[in-house]
Amino acid sequence: MLVAKHTHSKPGLTLIEALVALALFSIASAVLIQSCANALEGIKAVTNLDNRAQVFRFAIRQIVLIADRDEFEDGGEMHTIDDKTITWSADVEETRILDLFKVTLTLTHSDDHAFGKNLNQEAHQEVLYLLRPDWSDPRDWETLKEEKREALMSRRNFSF
Repeated sequence: MLVAKHTHSKPGLTLIEALVALALFSIASAVLIQSCANALEGIKAVTNLDNRAQVFRFAIRQIVLIADRDEFEDGGEMHTIDDKTITWSADVEETRILDLFKVTLTLTHSDDHAFGKNLNQEAHQEVLYLLRPDWSDPRDWETLKEEKREALMSRRNFSF
């Protein structure tokens, strides 16, 4: 005699299996959303740093155009396109080469809010060597020329 086995297999998931799948899906989606948010914040930060670097390069180009040494050493402020302020100061040192000056520029960009965070002013320092004949004292030219002439004469043993 054949006995028919009655199986209760219905297609589909049990309630426990559905809840476990839903929990795993929610955890995976939360991790994915957080990683996307971090990536977007990183892109914004890099873009902001690149913009700030461009603003500093523009400011340095404008500052270097100042012809008067006293005005240059006094420093000042510049307003940027995005209504921020760049404050700068300069330290000018003479070098051993005539008309060549070592300039240390310190720039600060006041950025009140970046990405919703309150940031302090960030300082950027740049060292430049500028050839500025109008910043030298003409008396220094004569002294330096005389020193170079004497050094040249002593090396070549010239006599007049």
